[in-house]
Amino acid sequence: TDDLISPNIVGQSNGTDVTVAFDYKIVDWSAAVDPTPPGWGEFLIQYSTNNGGLWTTMGTINDVNHITSNTCANISFVLPAASIPDGSDFKLRFVNNYFSGDYYFYIDNVTASQVVVDPPSCVNLIAPTNGQTGVAITANLSWTAATGIPTGYTLSVGTTPGGTDIVNDLDVGLSTTYDLPELDYSTTYYVTITPYNGNGPAVGCSEYSFTTGADPNAPVDCGSGIPINTVFCYTNNDNTTFSFISSDGSPLVVVFNSGSTENNWDELIILDSDGTTNLNAATPYGNAGNLAGLMFISSGDTITVGVTSDGSGISCTSNPWDFDVYCLDTTALPNCDATLTSPLNGAIDIDVATQITWSAATVFVTGYFVSIGTTTGGTDIADNVDVGDVLTYTPGSILPYESTIYVTITPYNDNGSAINCNEISFTTEVNPYQCDASEQCVFTFTLEDDFGDGWNGNTMTVSQDGLEIEIITLPSGAGPLEFQIPLCDGIPFELFWNAGGSFANEVMISVTDPYNDEIYSMPAGSGGLRNTLLFSDMVNCTPPTCPRPTDVTIGVINMTDVEISWTETGTATTWEVIVQPLGTGYPIGTEPEIIQTTENPYIYGGLNLGTQYEVYVRAVCAADDLSDWEGPVNFDTTICD
Repeated sequence: TDDLISPNIVGQSNGTDVTVAFDYKIVDWSAAVDPTPPGWGEFLIQYSTNNGGLWTTMGTINDVNHITSNTCANISFVLPAASIPDGSDFKLRFVNNYFSGDYYFYIDNVTASQVVVDPPSCVNLIAPTNGQTGVAITANLSWTAATGIPTGYTLSVGTTPGGTDIVNDLDVGLSTTYDLPELDYSTTYYVTITPYNGNGPAVGCSEYSFTTGADPNAPVDCGSGIPINTVFCYTNNDNTTFSFISSDGSPLVVVFNSGSTENNWDELIILDSDGTTNLNAATPYGNAGNLAGLMFISSGDTITVGVTSDGSGISCTSNPWDFDVYCLDTTALPNCDATLTSPLNGAIDIDVATQITWSAATVFVTGYFVSIGTTTGGTDIADNVDVGDVLTYTPGSILPYESTIYVTITPYNDNGSAINCNEISFTTEVNPYQCDASEQCVFTFTLEDDFGDGWNGNTMTVSQDGLEIEIITLPSGAGPLEFQIPLCDGIPFELFWNAGGSFANEVMISVTDPYNDEIYSMPAGSGGLRNTLLFSDMVNCTPPTCPRPTDVTIGVINMTDVEISWTETGTATTWEVIVQPLGTGYPIGTEPEIIQTTENPYIYGGLNLGTQYEVYVRAVCAADDLSDWEGPVNFDTTICD
């Protein structure tokens, strides 16, 4: 079986009979001159009105109606009108079913026709769309195909209603596209497309219009307030730039309505008025290639928009750049459109150590005021704090637990503050601790991975007094990933590396106290510490006046003594040292094993041979002013000297 299939003719039926006619002959292989005798097979003529989903046979050639001959014969078949209603699709298929012999089946001069009694229908303009503005001056026309079996289209294009000064009643044949010459900026064009056939032209067809964008090389008219719109799609190895200048010296604003780049390859460049500073250095590809929503403000009266593309491909073909350039009103207040991005409005179970972040407001902004309270309009947490021109704010203390927090972000500039800014709110988490929020302070746990693929299932637990506070892990990447964890004052906390996970030697972590001192650091290659207590320390929420020592180091180890040294970070000349069995944990300060000394290094004696120990050291700045303990540092005494 072999077949031959036509294209699908979409929606062209006018509801009359369809006549399919063609010439054919059947001759033996291979000389192709001898007529093929009966028994060769059958030839089916089939049609479909759903693009080949279902085929119906409308005629057959076989031994009954075929006259054996080596010359072409003409044959025709009629499909009744009822089988192909007005507006139907039509697709034709010829199928040869082989029975016997070796032969050629020739067909030629195929026609499928209906009786045309009316002119065709009118069409719709596809591109540019009717009424579209900001159209590129390089735009071309395309339109829908007419129904009613058109034999062609005439096209007129002008700069006035009914005008033909661009294209004058041009017969474009059956094409549904037309390439216009380069158009003028800021001009409205009028388009009339008239389908026709043997019964005449379509009647009552509408005129369509579109308007091209403003000249990007002309000054931006600050007085009118009308932006210059540019639509552009770059090519491979493109370095096109568009330069803009304001008409009265005002700064300029560029806003991207839509557009894309090839992410990580093709860059959007926005040069400030100095011609050097790239205002888009932080987001050269937009949001993973999506430029929609980007906004830039020049420092002077000029700004340049450009592209730097490579030769690997163009992402903007289906999503061209579409951006507006307008003058900044330097007398205006900022808009109140800064939006809280974290936490989101209405969010629940929010960490009390959260940082507040928001999106940039529009119009000229030089800074933001932040107010935070526990009641609507309240300012008991932050009272109109001027945070400057940043998009984040960390409250001075952790937020209260189980509370609704109200936040207002107010942009300002030299003309004053934005007005009527919306207040948003979120709700904090339930207190999982043994103390109130007022008795807590925040420690920072910084997680990294030496290979860059996350912790691969490794986890660590932060706990206080046997109560699990949080389990932390690095899900992916190299980090750093910071966990801000509030802890209760005056209670030791522990950091334990849990069992499980893989590639333990890639894991790294450090701990920073509320005063930005790094109190613990574990480098890569420490996989042997998995399933052990890594670190413990006393939480002190009062800023220390006596700084703790650092770099506690184990020197010579013997059976019953050990040499210990450290680095003094303040002015202390006296220290306390304790050596205790490994795993004892953070000293409470009254242990009999604590030795006070003025020596550094210090030889600590009275130990048992072949035993695992841990060391802590603290400074004595005054009799009533002791630092926090530094440690633990572990060692094993020897079994012989």
